[in-house]
Amino acid sequence: MPATFLLPLPDISKPVNPIISRAAFTKLLDNAGGNWGHKPDTKPYTISQVFLGIDGQVYVEISVLTDLAERSLRSSLAETSKMRFGKALTRLGELEVVSRSSWDDIAQLGSPEFADMQIWELEFFTPTLFRSGDDASAFPLPSAVLRAAAGAWESYAPIPIEQISHKDAGRIEIVEFDIHTVPVTLPRPAKRRDAYGFVGTMRLECRDMEVRAKVAPLFGLIPYCGVGSYRNLGYGLAKLVSTT
Repeated sequence: MPATFLLPLPDISKPVNPIISRAAFTKLLDNAGGNWGHKPDTKPYTISQVFLGIDGQVYVEISVLTDLAERSLRSSLAETSKMRFGKALTRLGELEVVSRSSWDDIAQLGSPEFADMQIWELEFFTPTLFRSGDDASAFPLPSAVLRAAAGAWESYAPIPIEQISHKDAGRIEIVEFDIHTVPVTLPRPAKRRDAYGFVGTMRLECRDMEVRAKVAPLFGLIPYCGVGSYRNLGYGLAKLVSTT
């Protein structure tokens, strides 16, 4: 069942390199979990960069797609009282549930009951970029925005949904956006370590009811799997602000 958690890191006072934080949590989850492969973006979890909350507390946000990934997270944290991020050592706070949705509930977003919902507003709150080979681009297209969700659904959802075609993706329009680019540093083996991602909000619309039924569950999954590439470095994390 997809879920998102906040984990307080009470002893962290300086920025943490996202490659270091990813390595720490990947090791934690993979040692207790299943054989999820070596590619970060194919794993059933995403890890945010360490960030300062509005309450002044430092957190990391972790989203999981499967019950096994959640059990791995909880069992690992139960056995780990402290974690090292490079030279920084911190206690681990209590895991807090931010949101949780069943696969059935997300799949139901494509049912006739929700047929009148045709606009999705997304907030990209960490830099989002898309990878093509060793190159990266910050330019969003509807098909690229939904690619990660489509892959996550195919890999981990127990409920099949109809796949979207290139023609279907062409029926989705970006009707409004307020985004700007920010510089990011990519991990090796990227040819160019310096690239750009975008942050901000975007509204997407689909007037074709048949296509809308296919893509609505994918939009519903985005808060749990993210958008684009390098999501386990904390890039491409997004929230579904509203559907109308």
